[in-house]
Amino acid sequence: MSGRLGGELMFLGTGVEPGALHLLLPPGDSGVPDLLCVPSCTAVRGGSFRVSEWAALVRAGEFGCPVEVCDPPARADGLAWYRWIVGHQATFLEWSLLRGALTRAGPVPAGDIVTLLDLYSVLLLYAGSCPPELYQQVIRPRMARAHPAFSGEWALDYRGLPRLLKQAADAGPPLVGRAVRRNHRVHMAVAAQLVPGGVSLLQQAGRGAGGEPSADEYGLYDRFFLSSRSPVCAHVLQAQLLHRLVRITADLESCGLYYRGQPVSAVAPDGFRKEIEELEQTALLRFRRQAADLASSAQDHAPPRLPTGPAGPAGSVESVPFMSDYGGLMKLVKGVELTDELRRYMVEHGTPPDPVAQDLIVRTHALGQVAEMQIPPEQGALLTLLARLVYARLVVEVGPFTGYSTLCLARGVAGGGKVVTCDLSPQWTDIAREAWLKAQVADRIELRLGPAADTLAALPERPEVDLVFIDADKVSYIGYWEQLVPRLRPGGLLVADNVFYGGAVADPEAVGNAAAIRAFNDHARADARMELVMLPIADGITLARKLPAPDGVVA
Repeated sequence: MSGRLGGELMFLGTGVEPGALHLLLPPGDSGVPDLLCVPSCTAVRGGSFRVSEWAALVRAGEFGCPVEVCDPPARADGLAWYRWIVGHQATFLEWSLLRGALTRAGPVPAGDIVTLLDLYSVLLLYAGSCPPELYQQVIRPRMARAHPAFSGEWALDYRGLPRLLKQAADAGPPLVGRAVRRNHRVHMAVAAQLVPGGVSLLQQAGRGAGGEPSADEYGLYDRFFLSSRSPVCAHVLQAQLLHRLVRITADLESCGLYYRGQPVSAVAPDGFRKEIEELEQTALLRFRRQAADLASSAQDHAPPRLPTGPAGPAGSVESVPFMSDYGGLMKLVKGVELTDELRRYMVEHGTPPDPVAQDLIVRTHALGQVAEMQIPPEQGALLTLLARLVYARLVVEVGPFTGYSTLCLARGVAGGGKVVTCDLSPQWTDIAREAWLKAQVADRIELRLGPAADTLAALPERPEVDLVFIDADKVSYIGYWEQLVPRLRPGGLLVADNVFYGGAVADPEAVGNAAAIRAFNDHARADARMELVMLPIADGITLARKLPAPDGVVA
């Protein structure tokens, strides 16, 4: 088969011969990466690293869309070779993050080290997920042709890492030691499955383990795994890892971890079979979670954040995890942490998008970074439910984008009701119109193109609007509020989106849109006409209900 991944990794002919892919890693001292020694660069925002594309793919996965960046090699031998190369490249980058955590000045939460170690472990499982016969037929002969004593000890990025891990295991909390032992057991179990006799090429060539490789052997190892070295900053390193995680995620979603034969846990010794099985079962979740963290960090052009791992014996952490894309970790009143895993659980247990809505989500996310303006599925389900709860006949929306929120509102209006929606862009609303027609709700929607303030000013001044949804330019939120609250009937609802603005509203020194939303939140709270609650859904929403007139007479 022929396939192409982002113009960088090509499968030719049979699909088992990947072309050259440059892996740029920081050189550091004696070839060991040091993220702090390389100045910041702008490569992430350039053409060579399409971070926005990859971030959009990650977010599509968060919304339940398959990460379809390519078809994995159709032949089993091609898939075995592909995973061997890409899995090792991702491992080199994980080693760089792990080394950074182990050598960072000041205390590093043990959970960060555990999470990175477990990611390294699942990459071992991924790279070595082929059946033993394919390893013997496809991979081992290629390594032997490259060098009769070909060895994993020749990986430059692994140099000195075992010593750092031993120090961390000896001096750190027990969970770090458990993670180090778990990683070693995974390594041994994968090796035992792929090479039943247990003899490596290094040993077969008569050489002992633990020797110092030559410069030629370091270079040979890099060339075999299609890696070249050049000084890069931390931003580029995380972009490269994100690139590979997107591909690995797409592969696992399509083929699963074990596409032929038995899992490694099935042949592992009884003493640690269960913990390897837990790593196997959570491999896709771990890759998705780290990809989401890297996507958020890379788009902000910030230093890489350590990824988070799922709870449980194989990935227990003590540190507070960073939650990507939703403004950081959120704690509810009773202290429940709204982690990525819990949010996914929440979405799975709500009403899912139907095929028309799902198609609109996919089409919107294909637009790239601008797709961030689309509300997530759980928010759409909430809008439909709210429209039904207030028996809405007239809904006013400011900012439909590609029409997903409008579609959800239209499905909730009462018989004979309508949604008046305001936007400036025919480019986005043309996509919306197509979806509304497919969903058979176009007759309930009245799209008015032009400045929203003008559209709202032209609405009747009578308090007859049942439901309002504001999701447009942030600096105009207060103006929209003041135009719409008088037109909202008593008991009617106003819903405002993005009231967290990525968590920036909590900063008294916030500027720009964050400052505008902070001012809006204060304005809404001080309005005696309304009662309201702010909810930690997506980027935060405010539900505001209009109170009856002071004399108790409902208009």
